[in-house]
Amino acid sequence: MLLRTEKLSKSFNGVYALSNINFEVEAGEVHGLVGENGAGKSTLIKMLTGVYSIDEGTVFWEDQPVKIPNPSQSRTLGINVVHQDRTLIPTFDGVENAYLGREYPHKGMQVDWKTMWETVEKTRDELGIELDLSKMAIELSPPQKTCLEIIRAMMNDCKLLILDEPTASLTDKESEILFDIIGKLKKKGTSVLYVSHRMDEIFRLTDRITVFKNGSMVSCVKTSEVDKDKLVSMMTDEWKGSDIVHNTNFGKVLLEVQGIRTKDGVMKKGSLKVREKEILGVFGLGGSGRTELLEGIYGYRPITEGMVTIDGEQQEIYGDIKNFTGSFERNLDMVQDASKG
Repeated sequence: MLLRTEKLSKSFNGVYALSNINFEVEAGEVHGLVGENGAGKSTLIKMLTGVYSIDEGTVFWEDQPVKIPNPSQSRTLGINVVHQDRTLIPTFDGVENAYLGREYPHKGMQVDWKTMWETVEKTRDELGIELDLSKMAIELSPPQKTCLEIIRAMMNDCKLLILDEPTASLTDKESEILFDIIGKLKKKGTSVLYVSHRMDEIFRLTDRITVFKNGSMVSCVKTSEVDKDKLVSMMTDEWKGSDIVHNTNFGKVLLEVQGIRTKDGVMKKGSLKVREKEILGVFGLGGSGRTELLEGIYGYRPITEGMVTIDGEQQEIYGDIKNFTGSFERNLDMVQDASKG
């Protein structure tokens, strides 16, 4: 076993952020870590990388108990992290950023820039990444910045790479670049701890999934043995629609959606009502169908079942045609996330 924790705990002002965590990552696997905000995922990452001290419990690295008092010791062991908020210096080029936190090689009293360039280029080429190292970080696109962070991590003989919400600022096409790199790392034998709210990515990339909830570890399952609905149920507390207080101090119903199902099956039975002068929020985990529901209502995504009524008039919503024009005629518009367009 590459990494194992035994009864790991961390508290702040007497309140446990993590309690009795028995967690493990095997060599060469892509391991998913999921949970709602505040479940304890970030706390675990910071403990494994020496940012937070460990209050209770033990970390085993390659079956030996270890102390991780600081990030430097974490990197020495072979644990590196690429954070959601990137840590590149905007005016440094690729080589300078790759050497952040590392000692520069010297020839006599001068920095050995040739060796630095050769070292970074070698790592880049081994990963199959296309990146102009002469560009400053400020000139790089979001996926290029992520690639540079991965190059920096892999220069330290990395055995476990932690990716924390790595696609948060990437488009779908840009995410594919990252997924390709993860595949190469796995073939190389590098373990990846993949932390994400996006269920589609978790099911596509991982071998096993660990679920955190309220500072505790709920379960660790093989990805092939669980479906999305089961995983979401493990992550969230059960609640009932009857627990919600409905405010009826609005006008007439302008939009009503009843039991719609998208052709791709992501949204299975979506229903909602929007009243005059009302702002209605639609929430859920990544992959739960929020976007698909709205795209189906708008006419961007084909619908096979259900009914949409606008201002009391039932709408024709079936078929494979992206019915943008009809949406405009019905005074219905949609603003999408530009990063996913």
